[in-house]
Amino acid sequence: MTAPSPSRPGGSSGGAAGGLSFGARSGRPRSADLLRRFRALAVLALLAVSALLIRSVLQQRTPAEQPLLVEVGGDVPRPGIQALPPGATVADALSAAGADPGQLEDPFVVLPLRHGQRVELTTAGELRLWLAQQPLLVGLPVDPNLAGIELLEQLPGLGPSLAGAIVAERRVGGPYTSVDDLQRARGIGPAKLEQLRPFLEVTGLREPGIESVEEPP
Repeated sequence: MTAPSPSRPGGSSGGAAGGLSFGARSGRPRSADLLRRFRALAVLALLAVSALLIRSVLQQRTPAEQPLLVEVGGDVPRPGIQALPPGATVADALSAAGADPGQLEDPFVVLPLRHGQRVELTTAGELRLWLAQQPLLVGLPVDPNLAGIELLEQLPGLGPSLAGAIVAERRVGGPYTSVDDLQRARGIGPAKLEQLRPFLEVTGLREPGIESVEEPP
């Protein structure tokens, strides 16, 4: 009766060790799965925010006191940036660029424009509309409430650190109410702000998920 006694601890110990070993091995795949799922969810979240941002810019109105800056290109006599009154349509932009919208049958001519949009008239008389993806390249200012880090990095004197600080403060403290309000961001002082001022504009639009856009009175 004494012989089986040592075998029980040995068997029990071996079983416990096997259980611990099995748990350690099975824990790793579970952690890897969770990490992969987290990364996938993060990518989907970024895509969703991007889609909402584009839709917000397309749907929301520019404040009444602010002129619309629109780029007109393609088969028009005077391509370039056009300053238009609020409520201007594609037809107004084409007229400002020297084209005759009355000769077009495209239904897009009656669409109202949004700040920063690009209108292109092809040689076949077709219209194409899209947002300016690189506003600085077409002479448009950057809205610090809508721009991401990559776009902000294109501004003179802004590197990844300061661009990230602007976005981080916007998401923690809410949208910037004016260009001067950017001094809330860590590292943006009076001198840096004056360097950035010519390239910035607060349009009144808001980053989706941060604050809803109020319709102007």
